[in-house]
Amino acid sequence: MPEIPTERPIHLGRAKSNPAGADTPTDVVKKRIPISLEEGLIIVSTAETWAGTPYEVIGAASRKNIKGDCSGSTYYIYKEAGFPYGAYKNTGSFHSYVNNKNESHFIKIDTVNEAQPGDILWWEGHMAIFAGEKDENGNNMWTAFNTRTKKPYGKSNYNFWRKGKLPEVYRYLKDVE
Repeated sequence: MPEIPTERPIHLGRAKSNPAGADTPTDVVKKRIPISLEEGLIIVSTAETWAGTPYEVIGAASRKNIKGDCSGSTYYIYKEAGFPYGAYKNTGSFHSYVNNKNESHFIKIDTVNEAQPGDILWWEGHMAIFAGEKDENGNNMWTAFNTRTKKPYGKSNYNFWRKGKLPEVYRYLKDVE
């Protein structure tokens, strides 16, 4: 099984002067590390509080217990749980964002078998939050559904989503000093 990197340096540009006060510019680097299982469970617990939120395609206007879609609910769940990732991103721009290693707060996990609770599951046109082991109904993710199903935000199984196509998996990277 491939090892998940423990940290990623993020280059933020050049400082006006280095800490010693010399006139030469220095690189500004920030480190980001993957969240722990316990932190992932905070995201899952927060997702659970969105259960029953009616579905509507409204993106950044998504609001708990009022209405929301997959990208908007995921964005606000992460933010509410204490793991913000900048400005709202729809499913298309989220995928571009996570692949920009100097900006992204996420790292791609090789397979869904390595997912931990709180990871984002991404398919073209959809995203959800991995809940962990299947519950008594066989569900293992929190998701907004769609207008066709008329289901509110709730649990589902990623194997039944997108006709069995497995999702890409992304884990949040938190900033460290």
